[in-house]
Amino acid sequence: MQKYEGMLILEPRLSEERRLEIGKKIEELIVQENGKMKNFQIWGQRRLAYEINKLKEGFYYLFHFSAEAQAVNKLKKTCRSEEDILRLFVMKMK
Repeated sequence: MQKYEGMLILEPRLSEERRLEIGKKIEELIVQENGKMKNFQIWGQRRLAYEINKLKEGFYYLFHFSAEAQAVNKLKKTCRSEEDILRLFVMKMK
């Protein structure tokens, strides 16, 4: 298993319930694919470096996990299908 760091940026106008629901969905997906979630931090609403969909702010989550490559691919595919997720960044750690 490889170690990864992920950054999730959500639509800033979402309710707290919906944000937590998306965060939980990400965690569950990693665990279902035999991965291990190390930590999941809520960074909150922050200004974006550049506009995404005409938005200047987003709601950020930072998380660290261990998983196989197919789990990361499934995570990316799932996030692309969610309209409330603006961006997902996943980096392999050493």
